Amino acid sequence: MSAVAHANLILARVPAEIWDFILGPLQGDGSTLHACALTCNAWLFAARMYLFRTVRLTRKSTADFRSFVDKTPAIGYCVRTLQLEIDADPDFALLKHMPYVAKLTLTEWLLRHTVNDALTDYLGRIEALELRNCNMLVPELPRLLAACHELASLSLREVYWPLEVLDVGIRRRPLRKLPDNLPVGAPLRVQGTSIADCAQFVYRFLARSTALVPSPHLALQLPAPIETGELLKRWGSTLTHFRLTVGYIKEEEGGPDRLTPCSLADNPELCSLTIKQKHANGLHKWIIDMLKTIRSPHFRELKIIAPAERQKCWQKALGALVTSDGHCHADYLAFTIELHYCTKDPPEHLQKYVDDTLALEKPPGVDFNVTTVADPEPAPSPPHAY
Repeated sequence: MSAVAHANLILARVPAEIWDFILGPLQGDGSTLHACALTCNAWLFAARMYLFRTVRLTRKSTADFRSFVDKTPAIGYCVRTLQLEIDADPDFALLKHMPYVAKLTLTEWLLRHTVNDALTDYLGRIEALELRNCNMLVPELPRLLAACHELASLSLREVYWPLEVLDVGIRRRPLRKLPDNLPVGAPLRVQGTSIADCAQFVYRFLARSTALVPSPHLALQLPAPIETGELLKRWGSTLTHFRLTVGYIKEEEGGPDRLTPCSLADNPELCSLTIKQKHANGLHKWIIDMLKTIRSPHFRELKIIAPAERQKCWQKALGALVTSDGHCHADYLAFTIELHYCTKDPPEHLQKYVDDTLALEKPPGVDFNVTTVADPEPAPSPPHAY
């Protein structure tokens, strides 16, 4: 056996953990991964696994990628994350050639009955499902959830009803009431649920339906207080980690009932809460009132993420967790303020503010910390996306 063949044999037996250590950091570097694939036969399959681990397809690129997979079927076995833009592979036939896809993301799809008939055949093995900026009829959401059997993570971002199209120049009226005849399947149990900027029907459906079992991890982005309250009550004692992204809410938006404070008193197992401000002048009163309702004996971690120019938002939040005698409700609380700045270097005044804040006297039992983070630039598109 030649020295080259012997080396190839050794490299072919390298454990997956070692390949992950070598090639994992190159995940977004397509040119380097291409070079690794051309190094030798032993590197070919390993590099290909990382080169095609994440694939994004558009309507225009699907045909080329399908031809590519037909010629080299092993490529389909490399894909772990598949992102399908609107109407890319409308029959979802490519999923038949990608048996190891664990995460599926659909962007800007119109999820109607005919589409879902093709999709549901492949959802049984998906571990993470994300719908971005999708329109769907109300019954289609429980149909999709009923088809998932291995799902661990569900993310709904900008999922809307009614269909956001102008058929005859008139936008359809918002859905006021959930239908009584929604499909009912076996309850789906996941570890994490994320809901961002969705229509009211999504919150109402998840709060009132048995299609989805409450998960330990819940993330909400820009919800109204009334929807937040319904979900918190539904999640009950299952909820352990809660992340809430909030923005500015005008008092007149949706009437005063939509600003009714929600309660965390129904979540006795809550361990951690993260609040992120997004385009907000400060923590809204309903957030402060919500913090006052925390009664979980397991609550140990509160993090507030805010723009650096709004660094004084934390005082009221901490005050909401302190009793009249100056002690924290929890025996121990790790309270972190994470300040984000968009400049290359941190503002000159920021470090002084951090030092002065850390020097302040804190209530007994509170471990206080302030961190600063530079907001990263938008990540470039993966070079292997089609």
